[in-house]
Amino acid sequence: YLYYKKTVALSVQLEQKYPFVRATSAPGYLESFLNDGKLDAYDAVVLATGDVTLERYANEILHAKSNAPILISAWVDAYGVGGHAIASMPGMPGCLSCIYHSSKTGELALYPDLSFIASGQNVLTSHAGCGSEYIAYSSLDARQTATIAARLTLKALSGGLSEGVSMSWKGADRLAREHGIRVSERFHEEERIIQEIPLAKAGCHVCS
Repeated sequence: YLYYKKTVALSVQLEQKYPFVRATSAPGYLESFLNDGKLDAYDAVVLATGDVTLERYANEILHAKSNAPILISAWVDAYGVGGHAIASMPGMPGCLSCIYHSSKTGELALYPDLSFIASGQNVLTSHAGCGSEYIAYSSLDARQTATIAARLTLKALSGGLSEGVSMSWKGADRLAREHGIRVSERFHEEERIIQEIPLAKAGCHVCS
């Protein structure tokens, strides 16, 4: 897939691997799809961009519409510590912005309270100098996160969710500790396998 746009390459691969799937590529910027209403025709939108600002913007735009699709957002914590997915149901309490309210104080925060990595740390890794920084995680971590995102998507589409929920998986903190990264309180408080947790926060400016 050298020189392919990522969206084109993904659609080609999906159709090659799964004969009964039809995948249509639509290269462009998410902002334009949000603003021109093209996403309104879909049942669900799954975001795994790694761009928190963009995904929170999408959450606000979609939650303000009466005919919005279900929104799924997924991301991976660094060094195999864990991964997360949230499902936001249109018109229902619980959305992506809720996780940026402290579970203890209810106040707005810049860091998601679902994370297993403690806030205030630089988790970017660089091997080749300027322009090549990235968050270190394995393909297994990405697959595990994709799995919980897919589970939430299927449950939401089948009518199994009446409010926004999150789901997380938790790994080991050995690699994080080896790189001097501290884990969050939630990492120590939660069990290894985490079930669906309601997202709604009373002070959320988007879904409350």
